[in-house]
Amino acid sequence: SRAVLAAVLCIPAFSAAAYGQTAATAPAATGPATSMPSEAATTASTTSAPAATEPVKADYSTPKTTMNTIDQALDSNDFTVLRHSFDVTPAQQRGFDALLNTIESAHVFEEAFIQKFGAAKAKEIGISTGLGGALAARTDAVAKAQVQIKGDNATMEMPTTPGNPPADLEFHHVNDQWKLAASSLVRSETPEFQPVLPLVEKMSQAYRDAAAEVKSDKVSTPEQAQQALMKRIVPLQVEAEHAAAPSQPSSQPATQSNQQ
Repeated sequence: SRAVLAAVLCIPAFSAAAYGQTAATAPAATGPATSMPSEAATTASTTSAPAATEPVKADYSTPKTTMNTIDQALDSNDFTVLRHSFDVTPAQQRGFDALLNTIESAHVFEEAFIQKFGAAKAKEIGISTGLGGALAARTDAVAKAQVQIKGDNATMEMPTTPGNPPADLEFHHVNDQWKLAASSLVRSETPEFQPVLPLVEKMSQAYRDAAAEVKSDKVSTPEQAQQALMKRIVPLQVEAEHAAAPSQPSSQPATQSNQQ
């Protein structure tokens, strides 16, 4: 289903920020789960995110401050805070870890590229994790979002991109902190996601293997660095498409043995 594929193919080659828009706009085939929307999708390809300089000051006092914390963690590549900002069930843990590991590994590749070829070249060809310069727009969107709280559960109607419906995000009040439900990122506990899960885990390693190759003497140009990544990522994306595709009934009539 496209809802499952969004969890994999929405982690693009050069922009972890764009995954939110992809998942938010994909029709949900396994339930109403939507992902964190991103207004950075149109700008991430032309902007390079700065490396994290200090930990994000997390604030989980309300659903909106939690969403702002998540955006700030994404923008500054603070993966410790990012992981702590979600409410994850045991059934969701492996899939959640796989997605977050892949986003973090994409940043490892970005750092390797910038170290060798510079931030200007990374910006020129669109290598960027983080929110791609759209943090202010995201913060404004959160401020305008509608929140409904019922006990220890809350929903936030989050604006996405123009022309697309808002995404309904779910929050849980856990240990006096509001956390974004992992199901708002991906329903990794569903049967539909299971064939894709090993490929997501492989994708994380692919980013790190590509980063190691960029650091080696095998890569001497930015184009070779791109190729080092794409030769690993594209086959996994294609395989994920096939793994997530619904099985089709055979068009061939069933054969019957001849009885004498």
